[in-house]
Amino acid sequence: MSRGLRLEDIASGLPAAAEVLRRQGHSIGTSELVDIITLARSYADLEGRDFLGEDELAMVVEAVVKSKRLSEAVVEELRRASSSSRFRERVERLESEIMASLQAMGAKPGWRVSKKGVSRRGREAVAAYMMLKNVGAIHGRPGRERVADAQSLRSLAYTLARQGMESLREAYLTKPSRGGKERRLMEAEAGLSPRLTELDEKGLVELGWASMRKGNARLLKDVGLELARRARTGSLTRVRDAYRIMRRAGTLDRETLSLMIATDPSLSSAPEADANTVARAVGIAGSERGGEILAKRLRDARPGEAEDLVSKVPPEALWAVKSHSLDGWKGELLDAASRAAASLRSALRYMEGGGEGWRELGYSMALEAISRASRLGESASIGGLSRATVFGMAETAIAILELESSRPGDPERVYSILSRLALPAAVKVLRSLYSRASADEREVLVRSMEKLLYKYSVRHGLRLLPKTVLSPRRSPRVDVRRSIYQSIRGGRPTIVYRERLRAGRLSLALDVSSSMIDYSSWAIAVASLFLSNISRLVFFSHTSTVLEGPLSRREVARSLLSVEFRGYTDISTALEKAAQPGVKKVVAVSDLQQTVDSQPIPHVVKNLHRSGYRVAFITPPSARPEDVEAVREAGARVVTAWTPRQAALGVLRHILRRP
Repeated sequence: MSRGLRLEDIASGLPAAAEVLRRQGHSIGTSELVDIITLARSYADLEGRDFLGEDELAMVVEAVVKSKRLSEAVVEELRRASSSSRFRERVERLESEIMASLQAMGAKPGWRVSKKGVSRRGREAVAAYMMLKNVGAIHGRPGRERVADAQSLRSLAYTLARQGMESLREAYLTKPSRGGKERRLMEAEAGLSPRLTELDEKGLVELGWASMRKGNARLLKDVGLELARRARTGSLTRVRDAYRIMRRAGTLDRETLSLMIATDPSLSSAPEADANTVARAVGIAGSERGGEILAKRLRDARPGEAEDLVSKVPPEALWAVKSHSLDGWKGELLDAASRAAASLRSALRYMEGGGEGWRELGYSMALEAISRASRLGESASIGGLSRATVFGMAETAIAILELESSRPGDPERVYSILSRLALPAAVKVLRSLYSRASADEREVLVRSMEKLLYKYSVRHGLRLLPKTVLSPRRSPRVDVRRSIYQSIRGGRPTIVYRERLRAGRLSLALDVSSSMIDYSSWAIAVASLFLSNISRLVFFSHTSTVLEGPLSRREVARSLLSVEFRGYTDISTALEKAAQPGVKKVVAVSDLQQTVDSQPIPHVVKNLHRSGYRVAFITPPSARPEDVEAVREAGARVVTAWTPRQAALGVLRHILRRP
């Protein structure tokens, strides 16, 4: 199309070139406009002058408005044109004139331009602006990245509106817009907006989001500073939105964040909120809101942070923690509960001088934390409680007993504390107290252990045999109720059988060497739950102690609490001593680490197997795979357990059950 133009027509500018095309019978569309812009810009560059004049700007916008769409080529040409510093200065000057006139008339940010009463030039300017906003040039929607830089096109719209300024000014003052985010952003970019202090909070937050979308760092920082000022004065209500904007703008300091946390406790888990910031927020918020902040932070505490945090907050906030549930721990629930228990152990000492009320607060908080950790650990299918967790829980319980001067002579108090702990931690506490208690106090501890083991067996369904269960095979017992139910459900006669499971007698060998000290609760659980079935009990390390049955639970508990888990391990000798005539089942709880010069364990297992004994081992996960495989090849059954419950079930399900 441009081949019909002469050189002097193109050099004279866009209007002259367009007039020549019209005389030749051609319409001016987007493609023709692109050709003219391309050639005209080339000649303007050669002559060293500005590319577009005022009438040429009007022509470009008119073509864009009429086409109702944006051509990528047009946008690219206009972007190149706007790269001229002289062109940008002229456009900014025209924008300043327009906006200064509007502000002089009392215009406020957020008011829009209506089409009523506006001149033709004004309507074209408004239409161009609205069209650009609809196609995404301002909003920057996905897929419109090629028109994301709309500065040149907005400049064209303002320049075109200069001629119809009077009508445009009247229309600008007609009625307010619902949001006005883009106009405020446009005015702020031109440096012509009123001071940010005059904006309400909603408008300020919307302006911050718009500046983030546009990538306007200077305006974003100004908005962030204004939001920070309002946060420090306590006049901020949209706290979370303000936090995101201030964080992006880089205007968020720790003092301001502590004030914002005091208003919105959910911000206590922000990455920038360290222990000092949260502690300051707790002090600002007061006891009730401070307790909510502290409870939330304890749920998400990082390693070592919870203890530091508890030591810095006022006691009133610790008291208020009781009213907030700690069930909402996220992520590693068990580790979070363990950290809370360890930190509250220090809280007990911190509040020791605060009177009876504060000590009682510390007890209740610590017991709640360790009881939740215990339930989480016991419900874990694999792994259970780690050694560090058990140690922290036991130390917390011991600290409670020591701080309240509660001696083991109070059985109810001792049991109320032990019943909240997982069995490994409870055994650790009992063994620690037993070693320092008097004779009378030791009896109290033994009775507490009896009650604890009974509760443990009931909680986990470790009922002792004999009992009646459903059977997949024919037996003399018929379950009438289930037979009727299955017949109705299946539509055909069905008989459900039951069988009586009984437990035979066994000889139990318990490893009490130093390598099994972390699994002492297993020995106590297994020995206590199967007292009626134990005919001989052997405690062994490098030496062996034999107790002949029948045994009482109190006697076994007393023996296990008083025994020292130390020394080397002689498993072979213990197996030989556990074997006795008439009892053909031998169960050993050990990690299979023989540390003395004796017969190899597989050799002893084979000899017992030839003599008609059935040998089984309950091993912790620390047992070496090669040791486990060796005794298994010798004919022994090996059950690897992770918790005391699994150790007991290993005996109950895999070894003792028989019809």
